[in-house]
Amino acid sequence: MHQILQSYLRRLTNLSGSNRSLLLMRIVSEQCLDLHDFDYANNQPSFDIIKGLISHENKIPLAPQVDSRDKDS
Repeated sequence: MHQILQSYLRRLTNLSGSNRSLLLMRIVSEQCLDLHDFDYANNQPSFDIIKGLISHENKIPLAPQVDSRDKDS
């Protein structure tokens, strides 16, 4: 826990323009993801994904599981 807090302290004391914790001028498509794109993809609102991330769940389903042996999938 101490290491995590030290990491945040370093990020917040870095006042340069490259600090993404303070200001994100543009969204980099390779590094960012819009969670609202997954809204009801698994019959759940996208807010449930956010709640799972906040609660540190190990597995968060983003889409229904598909059986590769099923010819319709």
